[in-house]
Amino acid sequence: MSLVLPFLIPLIASVFSLFIRNKKTLFGLNLLASFLIVISSGNLLLQVVEQSELNTVFGNWPLPFGIEFYADNLSALLVTLISVVSFATMVFLVNWPKLKNRSAYFALTQLLIASSIAISLTADLFNLYVWFELMLISVLGILVLGNKRWHTEAAIK
Repeated sequence: MSLVLPFLIPLIASVFSLFIRNKKTLFGLNLLASFLIVISSGNLLLQVVEQSELNTVFGNWPLPFGIEFYADNLSALLVTLISVVSFATMVFLVNWPKLKNRSAYFALTQLLIASSIAISLTADLFNLYVWFELMLISVLGILVLGNKRWHTEAAIK
């Protein structure tokens, strides 16, 4: 469970962020989710240091067909770094005055964090491609939220 938790927390926060309209509640949810990601990734790093590697296959599918997450020392360290940087970003965004569509922005940011963590934990090339696509969709969505002509033009190009 500790292998999947740093990935699940931003996914759940992303879904909840879409439905929250209150500014303080939205900021609180995203700060809490980012803090929980830091704690769970630190826990993952400690477990990997003790056990040298962790892996899990979703849905009990055989390995060529299932989605496998695998954590060794490097990937656990990457997940921890991603979580610390995302927490620092969320702390900075709390006071950012230029956010217009906050719910969508935070939902896409949490999806970006989840896909970055999944890229670090995936064990095969196909799922690596899938997580890169999710990351691309999140980044382009954030770019389009600027509501300027050049934002949309940059996302299309």
